[in-house]
Amino acid sequence: MLSGWTTKYGTGAAYAVGVTVYRPLTARPHVQARLLAGALAAEGLDVRLDRPGLAAVYALDVGSFATRVLVAEPQLERARALLAELEDLDS
Repeated sequence: MLSGWTTKYGTGAAYAVGVTVYRPLTARPHVQARLLAGALAAEGLDVRLDRPGLAAVYALDVGSFATRVLVAEPQLERARALLAELEDLDS
């Protein structure tokens, strides 16, 4: 890996200027992850989904095949608070 660059998960010596680093917020079945991503995006958060290739091919949605919801690093704490709020509504 080049010095000063990072992967999408932030593993590197330093971040390149202008590169948005995304951190995992949670992993859910694909439909739930898409709904959650939509709710977070509606609140103005920068959200991405990461779904393993085999999960889409074989319709796997649990464990290591769950869809990960990634949020821009500066917005992670706000995303956690919103997730907790949504989970409280669900209870």
